[in-house]
Amino acid sequence: MSWKLKSAASWFTTVLVGVLLSTTNSQQVGTNCSEPRIRRSWDAYNVTEKALYLEAVGVAMDRGFQLKFVQLHVEYMSELEAHRNCMFIYWHRMMLLGYENMLRSLDPKYRCLTLPYWDHLSGTARKSAGTCSNMWDCTAAITDSGSRINTLTGRAGGLSQSLKIYDTVIRSTASSTVCTNGDPVSHFCGNNTVCAKCMIRSLKAPSYPADAFFGSVYKQIFTSSVYDTFRSYIEQGVHSKLA
Repeated sequence: MSWKLKSAASWFTTVLVGVLLSTTNSQQVGTNCSEPRIRRSWDAYNVTEKALYLEAVGVAMDRGFQLKFVQLHVEYMSELEAHRNCMFIYWHRMMLLGYENMLRSLDPKYRCLTLPYWDHLSGTARKSAGTCSNMWDCTAAITDSGSRINTLTGRAGGLSQSLKIYDTVIRSTASSTVCTNGDPVSHFCGNNTVCAKCMIRSLKAPSYPADAFFGSVYKQIFTSSVYDTFRSYIEQGVHSKLA
């Protein structure tokens, strides 16, 4: 990549992240919580904590802030910065911090929200133990975030419809897909005149990829002492397979 392209990418990322993080008095939004930021597994959240977090994500979707982060991640020059190079981990950590601060800034009741993480290692352990059979059954992180069966409400949800997002038609087939409309994806809106209010997902319960199991993740992390090789193993391994 030429230095001009690199400079343009850096400028775009710096400006957009700066807009998302800063306020008029130069203080970063979402930084007025006195408690330390401690990330916990989604499985460790109680019902009240889950509901508050999902509510905040829904508000972010309604106000268009969620879409800004989606655009940042897929914009061509930003994508070149974020993937397939040594900045992969650093770039995504910055994006997650910005997203967390954005959620915290939406309302005083969200000021101490911390992003949960998907504990896929516990999920794959349950799969290995035979206590569950697929990703839906093995972790609530997917179903609670608006999948076909929402474990918080205990009910199924979904529409049979196709979507048009960024001029791309995503077709829904009644026999194999559903446009899930549980919270918070019921707030989903792309660059459409009419918001979709749902996301298309397969009706087939997905299996955990081999790269998500403990043995594989261990090798991805500890096989190489060279940073960029380690980065590549993680990016092309568990990150890409679960994304």
